[in-house]
Amino acid sequence: MAAFPVRAVFMMAEKGVGEPKAQVLMSVSKRLFKNAVDRNRAKRQMREAYRKNKQVLDKCTGIDDTKSLLIAFIWMDSGHHASLEVEKRIKGLLERICEKLCQSCPE
Repeated sequence: MAAFPVRAVFMMAEKGVGEPKAQVLMSVSKRLFKNAVDRNRAKRQMREAYRKNKQVLDKCTGIDDTKSLLIAFIWMDSGHHASLEVEKRIKGLLERICEKLCQSCPE
């Protein structure tokens, strides 16, 4: 799923002992931002947006206690974006992931 400038890839996996309900990966390519400062800023924006909106996943009924949700957020643009815009996109992606999981779970 994509919501420019962020793309999300997710999958369900077997949950190990002591693992959280959801695990997240933030990725910004060195090809897009040559300076580490710029890559770190984009990752910081994505992490903060996820931290503020992760409660969206708590409402999702498609995640049971034996499964863990693995999500990768990938930055796709070579420019910076406002934090509010990034937060809006991440929230939208989390809602779409939740909808997708609820569709695939048996009734």
